[in-house]
Amino acid sequence: MTTFRTLSVLVTLTVIGSASLGDIILQPSDRDMDDLEHGYAYTWGIQQTIPSNAEVKAASLFFDNIRDWTTEPNVLYIHLLDSAPLGIRKLTDNGSGDYFDGQGTVLTVYNNLPATAQDKLYVFSNAQVDILNDYLADGTVGLALDPDCHFFNDGVKLTLTLRTSGISSVPEPATMAFLTVGGGLMLFRRARRNRKVVA
Repeated sequence: MTTFRTLSVLVTLTVIGSASLGDIILQPSDRDMDDLEHGYAYTWGIQQTIPSNAEVKAASLFFDNIRDWTTEPNVLYIHLLDSAPLGIRKLTDNGSGDYFDGQGTVLTVYNNLPATAQDKLYVFSNAQVDILNDYLADGTVGLALDPDCHFFNDGVKLTLTLRTSGISSVPEPATMAFLTVGGGLMLFRRARRNRKVVA
């Protein structure tokens, strides 16, 4: 009975250690960001506090049904900024090229998006997630988009997936399974040895 109770406690602790903090989903007040008109560059300033015991482990930027207004060469530049005025800001941009060149970190550049609507999901690299965590240290971060064409869309969404800080102290699922099985076998062997001694 003691062996069973000890094994149950070990399994319970392992499950608690793997609990997820979930996702934070952010959308601008103007969901389609004014349909990303060619004559403007846009910033989206975000205020988001991350709990002191957590950090972002993954992030993605999603465009719902994005499409160029016609079939032509086009470019969409996307940057991550340390900060930006809160909400959506439109900046007059009558030129071509990246309005935000040299500012923040380039996340990605989309070239020649079709006139047919499609969903686009950009997943941040590990290095970009590290930069995002640095930027979020003061509770603010910004996205900058320069459309060199007119991109209709049905909404933009930023998703942040959180984990507890110091996650390295919590084993990965495979390691937890190994520890659970190994611990169980050790307890079983001890109980078996104790039975032999009693006999």
